Amino acid sequence: MPGPPTDLWRGNYYDELEAGQTFHAGSVTVTDAHLVNTAGLYGDFHPFHVDDVTQASGPFGRRIAHGIFTAGLVIAPIGRIGGRAVATHLEDHVSYLAPVFVGDTIRVVIEVIDKQPKSRFGIVRFRHTGYNQHEVKVVEATTVMGHHFSAPALDHATDRVDPA
Repeated sequence: MPGPPTDLWRGNYYDELEAGQTFHAGSVTVTDAHLVNTAGLYGDFHPFHVDDVTQASGPFGRRIAHGIFTAGLVIAPIGRIGGRAVATHLEDHVSYLAPVFVGDTIRVVIEVIDKQPKSRFGIVRFRHTGYNQHEVKVVEATTVMGHHFSAPALDHATDRVDPA
C-alpha cells in the first residue's frame, strides 16, 4: 500500500539546506510570445524587445528578451525550493551578462551560498544562474530568503500540521 501523498509545496526548511547545495531547475526555450506578453504586462515596448526592423541594425542584431522576464526565469524556481518552508522573500539582485534572444534555451541552476540563523527564521542566500544553449552565462541573481527552521510534524491520517 502506498504511503501518504507527497506534498509538492513542502519546500526545503532552513535545517535542510546547506551551503554549496545545488538545485537544477530545468530549462525554458524563449519564444516570441514571451516577449509580446512581457511587453504587454509591464508596458515596456522599447524597440529592443518589439521592433524587428530597427533591431536588425541595432546593437544585438535582433530583438532581445526583457530584463524582467530574464530575471523571472532564474528567480521564480525559488518557489519550488522554498515552498511552504519560506517565511519571507527579502531581496533580489540581478546582473544581466549577455543578451537573451527568441529561440534561446535558458537552463537554470540555483545554489545555496550561505545561511545565517535569526530569531524567528533562518536567512538563506541563493545564487541563481541562467545559461543559454551554448553554456554562456546570461544572467545571475542573488536572492535572500527567510526560511522556517524545521518542518512541522504532520499527522499523516489527516494531512494536517500537528500544532504540538
